Amino acid sequence: FAFVYMIDYHVVGTSKLPLDEYMDEIVSANLQRSIMLASGGTINENDLVALTDSASLKEGSEHFQKFCVSCHGPQAGGLIGPNLTDEYWIHGGGIRNVYTTIKKGVPSKGMISWELVFSQKQIQNLGSYILSLHGTNPPGGKAPEGQKYVDPVAAVPDTVKKKSM
Repeated sequence: FAFVYMIDYHVVGTSKLPLDEYMDEIVSANLQRSIMLASGGTINENDLVALTDSASLKEGSEHFQKFCVSCHGPQAGGLIGPNLTDEYWIHGGGIRNVYTTIKKGVPSKGMISWELVFSQKQIQNLGSYILSLHGTNPPGGKAPEGQKYVDPVAAVPDTVKKKSM
């Protein structure tokens, strides 16, 4: 084995040494980092907020109409996928949960991970658009699925918020 290893790796050089493989991975990671930064950078998922500006919602709407309609319907009332307009969420409501669900997908239910298709900013725009549909109650929408979501920030009474300030 040692003789074959020495010939293959050190004399002929048909296989890469571990250091060469490592350097190739570094170059690849730097390229991926450059692509990510060029496509809108990174988003701190802990500080994620739903966007309300018309440009972000328009982009989110375009992505929804192109990629999500086949499962969630043109008005997000649900077809194969759940109704996205009611208060009930299978994987949690709010921008953080919706963002994570889009990003990671739900393979067990047939929803793919979209993190290789969309940039982080595009996922945020899509999630914001989905949340903007809350309460639209499209005709023929699916029955509620999952748990009723109550926003933890909105659930805190105003008197408690004022006392903490």
